[in-house]
Amino acid sequence: MRLHKTYIIVFLVFLTAFSAVQAQNPMVSYDYFVHKIGRLWDRITNFGRFGDPSYTAPAPSCEWPGGSGNSYLYSADIWLSAGIKDGATMKYSVLNPRDGELEPIDSIHVFRPGTRAEQQTYTKYWDVYQPKSSSGDPNLGITVKERTHAWSNPLAHDFIIVEYTITNVGLDTNSDYIPDLQRDLYDFTFTLRFDGDIARRADWPVEGPRINQDDHALSNAYSLFQITDARNPAYNGWYEGWEWVTLVPYMRRQVEREPWILDSLKAFPLDSMLTFMWDGDNPDVKAEDWGLDTSLLDPEFYDFDNLDDDFGNPDVDGTFNSAGFLGWRMLKSVPYLAPKSYVTCTIHDDPQDDDARWNDYININEFHNIKEAVNPQYTQWKNGYFMPQDYRALTSYGSLDTLKAGDSVVVTIAYGVGGDQLRGGVYSLIELNKIMFLAQYIVDNDYNVDFDALMAPPTEFYLVEAVDDEGNYQGVDIIWEDNAEFHEKFGGYRVIRSNRKMPNGSFIWDEIALFETTSDSAWPPPVNLGGSSVYAYRDTTPRFGFDYYYCLQTISTEVPGYGTLMSSEALFKAMTPTSPAALSLENVRVVPNPYIGSASWNNPIPSLGTSPWEHQLMFINLPEDAVVRIYTLDGDYVAQVKASDPRITGPYETVPDKSAGTAIWNLVTRNNQNAAPGVYLYTVSSVLYGKTTGKFVIIR
Repeated sequence: MRLHKTYIIVFLVFLTAFSAVQAQNPMVSYDYFVHKIGRLWDRITNFGRFGDPSYTAPAPSCEWPGGSGNSYLYSADIWLSAGIKDGATMKYSVLNPRDGELEPIDSIHVFRPGTRAEQQTYTKYWDVYQPKSSSGDPNLGITVKERTHAWSNPLAHDFIIVEYTITNVGLDTNSDYIPDLQRDLYDFTFTLRFDGDIARRADWPVEGPRINQDDHALSNAYSLFQITDARNPAYNGWYEGWEWVTLVPYMRRQVEREPWILDSLKAFPLDSMLTFMWDGDNPDVKAEDWGLDTSLLDPEFYDFDNLDDDFGNPDVDGTFNSAGFLGWRMLKSVPYLAPKSYVTCTIHDDPQDDDARWNDYININEFHNIKEAVNPQYTQWKNGYFMPQDYRALTSYGSLDTLKAGDSVVVTIAYGVGGDQLRGGVYSLIELNKIMFLAQYIVDNDYNVDFDALMAPPTEFYLVEAVDDEGNYQGVDIIWEDNAEFHEKFGGYRVIRSNRKMPNGSFIWDEIALFETTSDSAWPPPVNLGGSSVYAYRDTTPRFGFDYYYCLQTISTEVPGYGTLMSSEALFKAMTPTSPAALSLENVRVVPNPYIGSASWNNPIPSLGTSPWEHQLMFINLPEDAVVRIYTLDGDYVAQVKASDPRITGPYETVPDKSAGTAIWNLVTRNNQNAAPGVYLYTVSSVLYGKTTGKFVIIR
């Protein structure tokens, strides 16, 4: 009897332990990761959203080109819709990440390299446990496995491919985190909702007439429509396919000057799989209102007769801040989800519940052209003009008649930015089509695209601050191996450097060395005599205390469809020539001195998330324990910095490390005010080496 009691007790303990394991909550914290491997930098999540809608210190949100601080996306979400039978009635529910309806059940796992791409991620989320909808709509009972894919290769560095495996697993009705109610789902539909703000420069506000209030969206899908009410009679007539670009004044002028570019655009497929957004002209704002300085414009590229057109958000020198097109494409779905609908809404008529989302925006089975909208008040074509707005674009695919219990749908999309930074307009739209064409090619070939066969691989390199035998600074050495030379398409190396940016935040790259195999005088590169690596090129021009960005590009020849192509400049590295910690105060210096606030070395677009400084100067040749105090000529205390202070950086910034012998001041006073122009005094104190003084000048 005692033995039986023992068995029973052991069994009950086991059953209790098993139940506890079964009831374990699988949900995890919200997780984020930023793809920064290519030219497109974007934040992904583990709950069905990409981009970062934060109003303060946002992460890169389809930032293009990466490192510019110029984001094209506010946020994007997947909407998953289906009908649920309730007796004789059908209730439709739309899962919306903005309502918190998709909960993470795994963190984001990052693989570099991955089995399919140079960088991959994996995560998982569901809506199985308890309704989360703010409007009281029911759960569907699905899990989503999300995989993202990104590359640094210049053929694929402007987009990210995402695969969603969506499974009908059922509902948890007794709160034990285990699906126990299995049911079929009807009319399953997959929707992409993009809220693009073209573009959102880091130093601009989140909302405004050049950020989110002058955008357009379109999925042209064989559209054919007629314009008969335009103020400009030239617009009247029938428009089919890509011809709609001539309704946009800037692109119309491009086509009139260079008719062949419309033919180039027509070479790309016109279908309902591609949707895109771009920055349009705000008729109430002139480019000159943004400070456009006509004396800085290049007449070869700028249209002086139309300075009222702020298409692409031109900066003071006419450089486009928003040259690119943000686009996304349905690449594959198994089982096949046919194109269902395309509509736009705005910040003013965003649907707030599932009935409106399903009935008015998803299940309308129409692809709207520029003259159509769910809310006629917000059609894009009004009174003979493309009217800008804070648009959201919603493209839906389906509906699958029945997603049976236990069955899955696999959906693969690509999103990215295609752009021609100099010319914009039609040229940027052509670039968008090019990158989406390659994304389609990658998925059609099951990711078995041998980039290594198409072009020589990028070359790993590193930077070293060069000194002579006496320790005197000589410059920066770029050092690398010769591995890429064994590739049949290898054609040489190109060394580029940047220490300044365009007003839109893009690096301005200067070629400082070119080594081509076809050149007798420039091949091979200099041999690295001082180390084990094969090559070393010395740049003797960098100045102490200034940030420099270097990239060693591999040149490939005879690349199909491209000819000569170079590896991505997104693989840059940073260097600030500074001194190591000093053993005296004899050589303390301030660089630059004088400090010129308008100089090109400053950061033109400061932000908390990417580059949280605008101005900085350095005190170099300091001991490790040095404390620098700054004063006005009248002796007023202004600020204090230390050699031990970390460099001010954002979480997504690529900047050089600071040496132990350097202190950096961002020209902000202890009262959190910008330092005024003038002459300043400083003292440097060290417990070990005493005290010294000096002066410097700020010119704003």
